[in-house]
Amino acid sequence: MRQMLIISLCTLGLTGCFGNFFTDEKQPMTLHSDRRTSGDMLMDTALELQIQERLHALQLPEQHRVYVKTFNRHVLLLGQVENRDLIQDISNLVEQTEGIHHVYNELTNGRSLTYWQQTKDSWITTKISSSMMVSPHIGLWKIHVLTENSVVYLFGIVTAEEEALAIEIARKTYGVRKVVTLFDRVETEAMTQTS
Repeated sequence: MRQMLIISLCTLGLTGCFGNFFTDEKQPMTLHSDRRTSGDMLMDTALELQIQERLHALQLPEQHRVYVKTFNRHVLLLGQVENRDLIQDISNLVEQTEGIHHVYNELTNGRSLTYWQQTKDSWITTKISSSMMVSPHIGLWKIHVLTENSVVYLFGIVTAEEEALAIEIARKTYGVRKVVTLFDRVETEAMTQTS
């Protein structure tokens, strides 16, 4: 019952209650006990904005769809580009951004996802994040979830136990065809609290 209530509230997009769940078409669930420092969070935001400005300067045609997510200075590129040569060009451009540790280029060659697929992806993200929120072993607000074309991407600074549980929750969610983890690891919760 509790999980259904959370799913319902997330679906309504009550951002005032749960932080910045949906600030754009693919904003991942952002969790308030994120183990990044406030400085690291600001750096990730600054890097995302800088990358978006660089991509905007490319003046990509409207049929191209490129989404950027930065976590702990790792950059994930998602979307569809109809010109295959542009995929590597975009990756090279992003890699030139100062301060980035690694770029995960998951851009695909083809047409943009349909509205219905994007809606399905948002619903998958909501279901997984809601399941994690009610899990006593993961806790609230630690893991970021993002879904693209039924592939789930998980971000966070997590313990081994949290990672295993998050993967299990995502894999068991209806509609998910693949789970990709981009976690950074902490050994124990105690280490997190003292850092």
